[in-house]
Amino acid sequence: MWAVVKDKFDSDDMNSHRDHVLGWMKELWNKWRGQLHEKYVKGKPIQEALKNMPKGVEKKKWEWLVKEHFTSKDFQAQIQELVESELSLSSIEIVEK
Repeated sequence: MWAVVKDKFDSDDMNSHRDHVLGWMKELWNKWRGQLHEKYVKGKPIQEALKNMPKGVEKKKWEWLVKEHFTSKDFQAQIQELVESELSLSSIEIVEK
C-alpha cells in the first residue's frame, strides 16, 4: 500500500508521513468494516447476512468476513465487553471502536 501512495503523491520527505498515512488507512478500513457489520450483519441470521452481500465485495471475502469475523465468538465477546464497559457509547461509537 505504501508503494502505491508514494507513486501517487510526491513530497520531499514522504517517509516522514508513512506512519501517519498508514495509520489513517487502517482507521478508514476498520470504520468501513464496522459499517458493513452494522448495516448488513448485526441482528440478522447468518444466512440472511450471507445473502445480503454489499456491492463491491467479493463473495468469498464476504463469506469469510461474516463467518470468521462478524459471527465468531471472539468478535461477539469483544463487542459485549465493550458495550458493558462503556455504557455511554452510541451504536456508531461501538462500531468505530
